[in-house]
Amino acid sequence: MMQKGFSVFLTCFYMSCWSYGQQISGRVYDKTTHLQLAEAVVFVSTGNSGTITDQQGYFSFKAALSDTLVISFVGYKTLKIAVSDTTGFYQIGLDYDDVLLKDIVVSAFNMDQKLDQIPGAVSVLTHRELHRDNNTTIIPAINRITGVLMQSGALNTNRLTIRGIGARSLFTTTKIRAYFNNIPLTTGDGETTIEDIDVALIARSEVIKGPASSIYGAGLGGTVLLQSSKNITGFPQIHTEIITGSYGLRKSNTSLMIGNEKTNLGIAYNYLHSDGYRENNTYDRQVFTITGQVRSGDQGNLSILITYIDLLAFIPSSVDSVTFYENPRTAAPTWANTQGFEDYQKGLTGISYNHYLSNKISFDASVFASFRKSYELRPFNILDENSSAGGTRNIISILSENRKLKSSMGFEYFIEHYDWGTFINDSRNQGARLSDNTEIRKYVNVFAQMQYEFNKKLSGTLGVNLNKTSYNLDDRFTGDSLNQSGSYAFMPVLSPRIALKYRITASKNMYALISHGFSPPSFSETLTPDGLINPDIQPETGYNFEAGFKGRIVAGMYFDLAIYSMQIDNLIVAQRVAEDQFIGRNAGKTSHNGVETNIRYVYQWNRNKIIPFVSYTYARYKFVDFKDNEFDHSGNDLTGVPDHLLNTGVDLEFHSGFYGNVNYHFVGAMPMRDDNSKYSNAYGITNIKAGWKQAWEKLGLKVFAGISNLFDIKYASMILVNAPSFGGRAPRYYYPGLPVNYYGGLKVSYRF
Repeated sequence: MMQKGFSVFLTCFYMSCWSYGQQISGRVYDKTTHLQLAEAVVFVSTGNSGTITDQQGYFSFKAALSDTLVISFVGYKTLKIAVSDTTGFYQIGLDYDDVLLKDIVVSAFNMDQKLDQIPGAVSVLTHRELHRDNNTTIIPAINRITGVLMQSGALNTNRLTIRGIGARSLFTTTKIRAYFNNIPLTTGDGETTIEDIDVALIARSEVIKGPASSIYGAGLGGTVLLQSSKNITGFPQIHTEIITGSYGLRKSNTSLMIGNEKTNLGIAYNYLHSDGYRENNTYDRQVFTITGQVRSGDQGNLSILITYIDLLAFIPSSVDSVTFYENPRTAAPTWANTQGFEDYQKGLTGISYNHYLSNKISFDASVFASFRKSYELRPFNILDENSSAGGTRNIISILSENRKLKSSMGFEYFIEHYDWGTFINDSRNQGARLSDNTEIRKYVNVFAQMQYEFNKKLSGTLGVNLNKTSYNLDDRFTGDSLNQSGSYAFMPVLSPRIALKYRITASKNMYALISHGFSPPSFSETLTPDGLINPDIQPETGYNFEAGFKGRIVAGMYFDLAIYSMQIDNLIVAQRVAEDQFIGRNAGKTSHNGVETNIRYVYQWNRNKIIPFVSYTYARYKFVDFKDNEFDHSGNDLTGVPDHLLNTGVDLEFHSGFYGNVNYHFVGAMPMRDDNSKYSNAYGITNIKAGWKQAWEKLGLKVFAGISNLFDIKYASMILVNAPSFGGRAPRYYYPGLPVNYYGGLKVSYRF
């Protein structure tokens, strides 16, 4: 409150002072996301002139060459810049200050509001959160978010669930959408692999929990927004980081950034290798990335992203309970014998343009394209895949004259061409063809949203999305009598969202919302056991009812609470009809009721910080009406989801440059079968990290080391729900987690 009052005082004071010199202008924005910072304070250090930025972050006032600009915004680090050119335009990016979490500006729901003012459950992973672990994977950071669990069977085998949605997926993430700089990471049939994006490339992530269909379409569980750094420094910079650790872990991150106040180019190379804890577990990944930004006049910004990923990962697969407890380093015998692996290359590219037609109208447009070429050697066959996709996303936003109403509307179009075929595995060589298929997957989202401020206390949001999804399959294989060719188009799905936010005080807000979500089945799930189109299968749909509180209870403490109930209809069950074949059907309803709470406290003295935190999720997820053939599972706990999730820890930062953190992650027991006859064991693992960092005028240095799973707990890092038994063998439920392991690293930065 004192900081905000001080900002208001400065604004009034400087605007009342006399002006001198020549007119200068510029724009103040979030350095990570490029979101504009409205009402930021900009003044000269001599106290002779100043102003505040408008709704698009722009400012203009008089200054002299001898002046120093001081730029401040609540929740961001104050910046000082020498006035070197009174005729130029200043692009000023502010770094977020992790101390004031509630004040960070987020882009969720296209609102560009502070985190504590968003009427919905949105969590932000800042640079500190993303890089407080071993900097090889985003999983530990994701798992510190309430209501979220990301299980990892291997670096290339992960399943993300949000509020229980996606828990029944077998080997990947489904029913959750993800974007990297507005480029979809979700395929045309709903699979998402955020783990392909190297964590070193991610500057920030926003996770929307629950349906966000009114803006992002078919993501019943939620949406993950990844953002790369968009720094405009004016100085060339190079960053190099080297990490090494247990089980052959080697990682290097190198990036070069050049540019000035108008243009910026970044080039990055990331390499990750691991021998793996288990047999047949070697992993290699290379990522090349180019980012660029160009300012077009004073009102527009053009951004580009190009990412190329080359991955080779061997697959140990899951093991049965005896192997899990007695010899967890062993791979599944069939996968070990064939030395199964996946080898793929993937590319993502996107161009986006943001333009302010006036101080009240803005337009955002992006076009994107991607490709993936994959070869997977499996015990039962060989899978060869090629896909290419493209699309566009466009939004226009309008602010009313009295600034009480902000409306936006837009559309997203996506089309994917997917070729796939299987072959006989002839002693690890490609044998005769078993299948040959082409799929066309496409969807269109048309959406609109209005946000209205009734008064200084109460505001409301109304949004709606209309989705149309369709599939087309061309079965080109002539070696059998089965022809699966056909088209399937779902009926249009209309998804509304209504939210209210009430401002209790300047630092406390509460909200309530109702939102609708949906997730269509993949094309393979629309097929019957005979390979024919099932015209009766429908998307999973559901409503989310939620209420929450966000804000600062006492000075230095941020607290948020969410209570929700999601009711899901047309639950899609993946029924396994062969070792590599699944079909889907609508089998019933589920209820997802839960409570999420997060507390973060910052204590500072003499520029030292202690930041303890705790986040807890209580989840009561049930099958309401679920009949699987002759079995009735109604009333059972939902498969693959724990009742309790707990994360707690503390960050330490000292003015001397030393820092460290301790984190404890607890996951409750999970039912592994729909009949609840078998549960996984609950577990808790502890991770610690310590390091030293220092920055001089041009050189930055950081050294660090850490221990993961400090107390060497035996646990399953991922479970395979409803694991089948083939040939009389025991079901393989478990992916063994890493025992105690160690890592260390060095990062050097230099500014030319």
